[in-house]
Amino acid sequence: MAEKITFIDSSAQLISYLPRGPFENEIFVRATKSMLSPGTERAALMQIWDDPDFRANPGYQLVGVVEDLGKEVIGFKKGDRVTSLYSHCSLATMNSDPWMVLPIPDDVEDEEAAFVALGSVALHAIRRAQIKLGETMFIFGAGIIGLVALQLAKLSGVQTVIISDRSAFRLELAQKLGADFTLNPDEVNVEEELSKITDGVGAQIVMEAVGHTAILPEAFKMAAIGGRVICVGILEQEVPMHFHKTFIQKELTLIAAYQPLCPTHETIYWHETQQANRALLLELISQKKLNVKDIITHRLDVEEAPAFYERLKNMDYSMLGIILDWTTI
Repeated sequence: MAEKITFIDSSAQLISYLPRGPFENEIFVRATKSMLSPGTERAALMQIWDDPDFRANPGYQLVGVVEDLGKEVIGFKKGDRVTSLYSHCSLATMNSDPWMVLPIPDDVEDEEAAFVALGSVALHAIRRAQIKLGETMFIFGAGIIGLVALQLAKLSGVQTVIISDRSAFRLELAQKLGADFTLNPDEVNVEEELSKITDGVGAQIVMEAVGHTAILPEAFKMAAIGGRVICVGILEQEVPMHFHKTFIQKELTLIAAYQPLCPTHETIYWHETQQANRALLLELISQKKLNVKDIITHRLDVEEAPAFYERLKNMDYSMLGIILDWTTI
């Protein structure tokens, strides 16, 4: 095949090289869309999150059409639309295992399907939270994970969702997507407002979806006695805290939600595999129970990506779902 693959490298430039054909258990996918994750990719680009492999091949949400497949591939055929865990590129040779790639339902658009990888981070956190019907949940951060988690929390039986963010735009979107209360810490005392909303009890579930360790002391304050604090973001900093007073005396539970540790093979103890979570998200989008389309803030031709990565270095709260269009390559 003479056609070259174009991809985004660690310096956010477009690079091309010749591809290889698919091996026995691989499929060859022509990209249509990919989603640039502003949180993760900015952290890698700025080396806040130290992962050289990800910096070398940024991105993990690629959607496209199967153009060729190895002789041992089952469950796919040429022309199938798929969503995958793959970096930004125009053409991809990838493993056909279900944890890596899934077919897209006919009534789910390509740009919606680009959300399932990042959406599964939120879903894994919701599962880890072990929600009980009627509980109250407080979410720090109305980014993509926070906005998806808010909707999934409602679907899981949370009665009241309160979300905080410093962006009026994001809070307005959170309200549209079902938040019961939205709080801007630049405008109100969030701890006092939460106390009013919950009659002084606090939230049974507090989710950290910002990625700053400094949030943890605040999260402990927001939690009700016996509550659970879920950490989802990339926490690379250290922060001092009065652990006994704010955590132990409230008998809190601190839960890490690290989606890559979600199993890819079902066991008698864990049925919600990575692929099961992503398949569920596709189904929820198909049924119009999960709204990701309103989270899209930017649609770019891929040639615009290098300049956009420069914008990404300076945190812009108007950036949420950023869809790259590969059909122009």
